[in-house]
Amino acid sequence: MFQQHKLMIFILTFILLGHFQTPDAHAFRGRLRSISDQNPETENWKTQHPKIVFALSLLDEKLNEHYVKVAKQFGDRLPDNFAEIKILSAATGAQIVRELQNPNTVGLVIIGHTYQTKSLKGSVFLGSDRQPLPTELLSAATPALRFFALLGCHARGALTQYQTQFEIEHIPGKQTVFYTDDSFLATNQLLGVDGVKHALKNLANVVSNMNFQLGAEAEAASVQLSLKIKDVLSGFEVRYVILNHRIVGTLGDSPETSNSDQSYKTISYPIRESAMNTARSVSTCQKISIRSAELSLGAPADDYLLSEVNLSTGQKRSMDPALHFGDQPKPYLAAPPIAPTLSGNKEEDQILVIQYVSELARIKEWLDPDARHWPVLSGRFYSDCL
Repeated sequence: MFQQHKLMIFILTFILLGHFQTPDAHAFRGRLRSISDQNPETENWKTQHPKIVFALSLLDEKLNEHYVKVAKQFGDRLPDNFAEIKILSAATGAQIVRELQNPNTVGLVIIGHTYQTKSLKGSVFLGSDRQPLPTELLSAATPALRFFALLGCHARGALTQYQTQFEIEHIPGKQTVFYTDDSFLATNQLLGVDGVKHALKNLANVVSNMNFQLGAEAEAASVQLSLKIKDVLSGFEVRYVILNHRIVGTLGDSPETSNSDQSYKTISYPIRESAMNTARSVSTCQKISIRSAELSLGAPADDYLLSEVNLSTGQKRSMDPALHFGDQPKPYLAAPPIAPTLSGNKEEDQILVIQYVSELARIKEWLDPDARHWPVLSGRFYSDCL
């Protein structure tokens, strides 16, 4: 019996490791594929302090710890003093955007579970905050970016979701998008096979030949986009500020991009003059949008007021009264909920806690509870041309 058991393990291992050639024999081993901007018309930016960012999205604690080690091993495979390796062990969309906006970021690797979408026939990555990464994620990158890697199951579908071919064609210089061409990717939990680690080993060999010191000088930000906002609760709903279909900043993800005061606050976003180029847009105006990522219907929104949008190049839009964006017409006024008494049943207790937290959030969302200060609801997201 013991010999039969050993034989069965050997046969299973033989099939899983691809020695038995089925049509999808390598379906989990981390086959690395790539697409590139083949005819870049301009140069990449050069940097003397290159940084490669690893963004670990929604992973359980054990997998997270494992891939932190794998990311460090990736750095060990590169030449000495080649690039800084920065690891976001619980990455959110807002954090990834900020890293892409850094002119020293030459590479971004996203590792995580993907969820297939029916609308775009793609695959979406979720941040550690369980919010989807924005479709225009790559638009936040500077021309210093050389490569972008999507490592997860169904990563080929993520090429569609994140419109990667379109994005790299609209970023100056040459960018390469790497992805794992596997429907299901092993994560070191299946007979020690780790498709992500295998893909990263191959990626390190390619990246080692890149030269980040060659290219054009980085362009300094010379334009300011300013928003005058009120009642933006930090951490409740992350919105992306988009100029001409390029992400130029975030709103509501941190105290710096929020406003808990009763008066209006101006938040400014430094942008490059090249971002004013309307080539990505079907219109010739400066199109500005403020919206969250692609959320499911019914996802709660943070109601807020917007009274002014201003570009330092002279375009300005003032609103009096201010525009009200969100999902509720008036402040939700109710007595604070009473914390639930837990029964010990895991599923029932989880439902009670979710209901309690949701009710509490609905009340705390309204920093200004005076209904007279809230005009008619304009919609969930802002979009206009200046």
